[in-house]
Amino acid sequence: KGLVSFYRTTFEDCDIGFNNATFDEGSISFNHSDFGESCISFGGTKFGNGAVSFYGATFGGSLVSFDSATFGDGPVNFVGAAFGACSVAFEGEISRKGGINFNHIDLEKGSLTFDALKFGENHISFKNAKVNGNLELQCYENTEFIRGLSFHGVRLTGTFYLEGDFACVPDLRSTALSAHLDLENLRIEASPHELKSPKDDKYASGDPNIARLRWLKKLAEQSRHHEAALHFFAMERRVARHTKAKSPGAAVLDYL
Repeated sequence: KGLVSFYRTTFEDCDIGFNNATFDEGSISFNHSDFGESCISFGGTKFGNGAVSFYGATFGGSLVSFDSATFGDGPVNFVGAAFGACSVAFEGEISRKGGINFNHIDLEKGSLTFDALKFGENHISFKNAKVNGNLELQCYENTEFIRGLSFHGVRLTGTFYLEGDFACVPDLRSTALSAHLDLENLRIEASPHELKSPKDDKYASGDPNIARLRWLKKLAEQSRHHEAALHFFAMERRVARHTKAKSPGAAVLDYL
């Protein structure tokens, strides 16, 4: 139950496997580790409820796999990690309550794929990530439990797939997308009073989901997804009406 640390470890250029490993409740650190040109697999790995961190780690190989890995309730951190021409794949169960953080990662060339995942009540963030390849988040399970999903400031040159039924509004504000954005299967089904708002916007004036929905509508129009654009527009109007109804003096203003 103590700390397991590979801090600043340098691995040789060979395949690295933590397949079917089981970690207990302590924190796990690969911070600033250098995996060289290795292919890395955490297939079937079971992480405990401690924090799992790859902060500032460097991955230079062709594959980083978390196939069927299971994360506990602790946060998962890839902040500032650098990936070479990698295929980075997650398939399994993302932490049930902790957040997963890909802020400021740099994927030089390759793909970042989340496929057939089971999500818990967590926040997932890709703020200011730079992805010179494809970003695919699809075939979700339990996406309605996600409390926050942010791509704010992402720079992406490849195709972006985003699908699922959410109770939060994905934040794609200030994104720079150079290729196709597929929003065909992105649905926001929650009613306005059930929509979740990420913690980072708790001091924003008004409902921050309105700005998110407007940006989604704009991106859908640019991608010629007219049905999706109408869906986001209708959702924006519903949230705006709900926000107005909650504001002090709303009844008086409506009367006037």
